[in-house]
Amino acid sequence: QPMYIHLRKEFQKLDLPARRVRFEVFGPVNDISKCDGYPQDAKDKTFELTVVRGVREDVIPAKASESLAVALERAGIRIETGCRSGECGFCRTKVLSGNVYVSPVSDGRRAADKDFGYVHACAAYPLGDVKIKIPIL
Repeated sequence: QPMYIHLRKEFQKLDLPARRVRFEVFGPVNDISKCDGYPQDAKDKTFELTVVRGVREDVIPAKASESLAVALERAGIRIETGCRSGECGFCRTKVLSGNVYVSPVSDGRRAADKDFGYVHACAAYPLGDVKIKIPIL
C-alpha cells in the first residue's frame, strides 16, 4: 500500500487520468483512520446503518473503523464481494442518506457512481448514521 500511495501522487503530477491506471488488488486498508482526509472525530464511534433490501429495512450497528461490508457481514446480512479493495464493484451500494468516507487509496468507483451516490461497501466507512440500499441476494 505505501508504494501505491506514492505512485498515485506521482501519476497526479504527470496529469495521468485516474481511469487509465489500475493497481493490483491488495485487500482492505489496515487502519482507515490513518488515511488522508479521514475525520479523526469519527474514529472510535459506532453509528446506525439502515439497510434497505427490497421492502425490508434493518438497522444494525456500524463502527467507523470498519467498512460497510464488514458491518453487514457481522450482522448476518449477505453482500456480494470480490476484491475487498474497492476496485471490482461487486459490492456496489447506493447511499440513500448520511455520509461515508472512501479512502482515496481504494476508491475504484466510476465517475458516474460518485455523481449518483454509489460506493463500494468494502471500501466505504460510516461517518454518522447512514442509510444504504443493497441488492437482494
